[in-house]
Amino acid sequence: MRVKSSRNLKVEVTLLVISLAVGVFALVVWADGNGMYGMRGGSNGNMVHPRYGMQNKEFSNQMEMKTMTIADIATLWGIDAGKLLEEIKNEFELTQMYNIGSTIDDLRGEDRFSPYQIMEIVDRINS
Repeated sequence: MRVKSSRNLKVEVTLLVISLAVGVFALVVWADGNGMYGMRGGSNGNMVHPRYGMQNKEFSNQMEMKTMTIADIATLWGIDAGKLLEEIKNEFELTQMYNIGSTIDDLRGEDRFSPYQIMEIVDRINS
């Protein structure tokens, strides 16, 4: 009788460990879907040194960029605001009505993309 309960304990512990691993993985995927650093690769997980030199472009973090309008970002990077808005809408398949006065946070209400993904679009427009 004792051997059987020991086996059950091993099975239960194994299942618990597997459950915890799946839970941690799900949390990472969920966090990445909310625009945080993670597995998608948009930010390369590098929080100290942003990929696009944002420090040199008058804003220093994602929170500040989220409150900027499409027109502000376009002006800052010297690109057409209408083109930027169109590219963002196409990239994230946004269906609601936006204009160049909309903020990044306004657009993120429909799809929780990372502000750094906007910088990838800006880079493509500038190329």
